[in-house]
Amino acid sequence: MPLVSVVMPVYNGEKNLAETIDSILTQTFTDFELILVDDGSQDSSPEIMREYQRRDDRVRLLRSDRNCGNSATRNRGIDAAGSQIIAFTDHDDVSLPTRLEKQFRFLRQNREIGAVSVHSRFVKHDLTGMISIRATAGQHAPIVLRTFSGGIGLVGPALMIRARPLRAVGGFTPALRYAEEGDLFARLLLQTGIRFANIPEILYLQRQHGSNQSSSSAAVADRQINLGS
Repeated sequence: MPLVSVVMPVYNGEKNLAETIDSILTQTFTDFELILVDDGSQDSSPEIMREYQRRDDRVRLLRSDRNCGNSATRNRGIDAAGSQIIAFTDHDDVSLPTRLEKQFRFLRQNREIGAVSVHSRFVKHDLTGMISIRATAGQHAPIVLRTFSGGIGLVGPALMIRARPLRAVGGFTPALRYAEEGDLFARLLLQTGIRFANIPEILYLQRQHGSNQSSSSAAVADRQINLGS
């Protein structure tokens, strides 16, 4: 049984999908399974994922015939996960090589922490230019304050979390297609008493596009370092 299950929801991600998968498969931490959950893609994403499944036995592929949304798709991956620790990534982002190693080590060394994320960098689609840095609080109390004040306490796509509390709250709320991560964090806190943390290091690259641009600009509690477009 692998130590970590990495869940990646995929919907029409052909443009950057291979780069994202490669960023997981080349991690310094290797004891994981990568669960690719196709959310009814209509492009070449299924073929790309099947090729990776053929080449690497750590890769598992789940498919849906229709688009169910990110929350339901992530839940399917959570249900299939065989590990006691679950990590996430979005299909167009890049995890830097030591991301999983440092998050796993942190959870192993801090048993009271239930979930840990990292700092992220917003970049252009070709990864050549930095737009901003999302640097969140490191400790539980300020993370909770930011989460409940409309800010970003945790970078959701870069989260690593213990499976028990995640499953105790039923994962993500399937009906939500926006703000699903904040909803999850609130339910985790209120229902399980989980403690959060962030590793104060940029270990995740987020491609800037319309769906995450509005959320990042609204996160007034974050320390955003704007460097231009």
